[in-house]
Amino acid sequence: MSYIPLANITLTSAQSSVTFGSIPTSVNGVALRDLVLVVNGNYTTADGNTLVRLNGDSGSNYSNVYMAGGGAGAGSGALSGVWLYGGGMNTTAGHSQIWNIMDYSATNKHKTVLNRSNEIGTNSAVYAWAGRWANTSAVTSVYIQGSSNFAIGSSFALYGIAG
Repeated sequence: MSYIPLANITLTSAQSSVTFGSIPTSVNGVALRDLVLVVNGNYTTADGNTLVRLNGDSGSNYSNVYMAGGGAGAGSGALSGVWLYGGGMNTTAGHSQIWNIMDYSATNKHKTVLNRSNEIGTNSAVYAWAGRWANTSAVTSVYIQGSSNFAIGSSFALYGIAG
């Protein structure tokens, strides 16, 4: 299994969202199977989840389950709607999130997305999310939105996985 860098964005100004578009299904003749999105950073003003949409789909085609644990306790639940959800971030620098988008180039199945993330600071917690995008289209773009603006210096990296 090889990780192939596809794109990297580091913010020079605060932004509410970031988009990776024109995602290839192969690089230099090597077919890509999965995507990995790595988010490192923090928000400028508020706590909240990181949200993802695939191919600009804003319909109610997403379902999510989660579990979380931290100093304040543990919890789990389910959400559905117009987003894939990821773990929390706040204004403390140093949050990290890893999103795995399985079989993103397949056109015969719904897409499964896993998110692992840590929230540091006063609301320290670890999150695990599993989501489904009920669409058989290949993923060609990933839109990431914060609960508030992502701070300057936040970085977003997209990798393809061959194999």
